[in-house]
Amino acid sequence: MYVSDAVATLLATRLRVNATMTVAIWLARHEWNDCRRRRTHDVASRFATDTATAHQLQAVNALDMPVWSALNTEHTALALGGPMAKRYPPDVAPFAGILDESPSSFSALLELMAVGDHVATFTVEPVVPPDAFPALKVVQLVTGIQMVEETHHEHVHSLTLDALGESDVPEMQALVDLTKPGPFAPRTHELGGYLGIHVGGRLVAMAGERLRPDGFSEVSAVCTHPEHRGRGYSRALLSAVARGIRDRGSMPFLHVVAENHSAIALYARIGYVKRRRMYLTVMARAA
Repeated sequence: MYVSDAVATLLATRLRVNATMTVAIWLARHEWNDCRRRRTHDVASRFATDTATAHQLQAVNALDMPVWSALNTEHTALALGGPMAKRYPPDVAPFAGILDESPSSFSALLELMAVGDHVATFTVEPVVPPDAFPALKVVQLVTGIQMVEETHHEHVHSLTLDALGESDVPEMQALVDLTKPGPFAPRTHELGGYLGIHVGGRLVAMAGERLRPDGFSEVSAVCTHPEHRGRGYSRALLSAVARGIRDRGSMPFLHVVAENHSAIALYARIGYVKRRRMYLTVMARAA
């Protein structure tokens, strides 16, 4: 199941689409679900009738370019780079975004990378560096599914959920290294709030926020120690993180590997719906 009429309408409302709401809802229902291989600028150019309309349609597509959108909105204070390419500091996250796939954007991205450095980005199609940039190599391509929370299901439990911060980073890093939910750097916790569950004084489960494109926040780093699974820890953490996102007026979303059918089914049971297929492209700078 992909994005329903209800969530399409809610997405448009959250992004403050006013006079162009009818166009934005049409875009959400049809472009997001059926026209998966269209670029954001193609969509805007086909429907825009004036500058204001184009601007609002670009906002609707924030989730198509979540890294770029986050670095230009909620995470501008962390952004390195300029108008063509931006990235997070390496000790925060390995993610980078480019304005488009023009030579100028790839040139700007290379300037942000040291030799041997890696960056990753989420896009609606795989990123393919032009032949003119042989130093920029694609080293990994992961197909994923982007899901948004259509219905929030409050999870009732008696667990104690602790706010995690800088002093918890060693334990957070150890848990991530063990369970491998995705990249996690020493300052990743600065991207958003993180919650954890401790048993016997040891961190055994956690979840938090990562990318924050305008109007949305990505639920990430959801993981539980293998010895403590099956006790509802992830469900409780997911519910609490999502509630915090909604309380400040944003919408929760997440990314999951397309082949991880069990995780997709779990997220569907707790109110998430598939929005579209996404690609995680990892690039490295060669000598």
